[in-house]
Amino acid sequence: MPKTIIYYMKSKVLLYFLMIGSFSLYAQKLTRISPHVFNSEYEQFIIVHTFTENDEKIIAQIKNELSDRIIQLQQTIRSLRDLEITINIAPNPSIYAEWILGKHIVFENSIGYAELETNQIYIKNLSSLPGKPELITLLMHEYIHLYIYDHFPDAPLWFHEGMAHYFSSPINLEQIYYWWTNAFKKGYLLDQFPYTYPENEEELTPYYFQSFLIFRHLMQTKDNKLQDLFYLSEKNNNFHDCFTNIFYRTPESYVLDFYHHTLVRELRVQKAIKYAYLVALVIILTAVLLFYFRIKKQMRLEKLHQLCEEFGTLWIEYRNIRLSFENLLQNEEDKKLFYLLERKKNVISQLIRKKYLHLETLKVKEDHFPSEEYWLYFKEARKNMHLT
Repeated sequence: MPKTIIYYMKSKVLLYFLMIGSFSLYAQKLTRISPHVFNSEYEQFIIVHTFTENDEKIIAQIKNELSDRIIQLQQTIRSLRDLEITINIAPNPSIYAEWILGKHIVFENSIGYAELETNQIYIKNLSSLPGKPELITLLMHEYIHLYIYDHFPDAPLWFHEGMAHYFSSPINLEQIYYWWTNAFKKGYLLDQFPYTYPENEEELTPYYFQSFLIFRHLMQTKDNKLQDLFYLSEKNNNFHDCFTNIFYRTPESYVLDFYHHTLVRELRVQKAIKYAYLVALVIILTAVLLFYFRIKKQMRLEKLHQLCEEFGTLWIEYRNIRLSFENLLQNEEDKKLFYLLERKKNVISQLIRKKYLHLETLKVKEDHFPSEEYWLYFKEARKNMHLT
């Protein structure tokens, strides 16, 4: 057999092996990504202990929606767990107070909590809850704690709270901005309390905020590594090992890297805020100055108009007195009235002179006068400075 034919057959066999190998890898990956029971109803795994008929009606209404939310979560994570959960609803606040007796301070202000070892969820009586959406959010939040524990019994608390907040309720941009603003007012807490809640009640809310933000940061990584993390739990449920294998750093170092990222971001934000304040201050000052000069110019124009009008009024009065004075000279009437008019004429003459000199100083123009007639009076005064 010719060598060329042998080489051709070998290369063809090799190509077949490569195709079969790649297909098997693809099939293995496809099997991992597409669990086979995702479309089944999850309601059969939800057991509810209620104490009133009204509670039973409410739970019956939300059970289907809760089932859908759980299936949707498992589809997102790509890890199916037929986890049977029991929901216990307290008939009144005193019973719930008995349930949380002796537990951490975080439970005192809670409306529900999960008991990880027994897959139990305990919630306050339904009458104390705001409404149906809040109840589903609460149950979903507590279920996620059980879901994580079933995969990783040693998962840190920040991972629990971060994932529970991230998947249980939608967070809008306004909330994220508020959380970034208020999350670090009590310092960096996740590395101080990796497995327990802070004892200081004032640190609890920032702890939740930081947990959500670090998990959100983790979810923003490429290739959706969260799926790979939960997939590894099938072979090894040690969170530290799986996390290090997927993210190429330990959970502790990831927290420190996140804080470094946050600190850099915070410094940038503070710098941007300072520049924004400076720019805003310059804009405001510019606007104030422009407004001030505009008002000042307007006031000056109004004052000029007023002075021009006063000048015109005085000029008319002066002209009328002068005519009356000339009539008295011709008729030789009462000398007392003559002297009064002469005195008044002199006074108005002095006032006109002062107004004229003032207007000349201000460099008035024709458009400053209320009428053309007044402008002509001013021009006449300019020709005849010595008023008689």
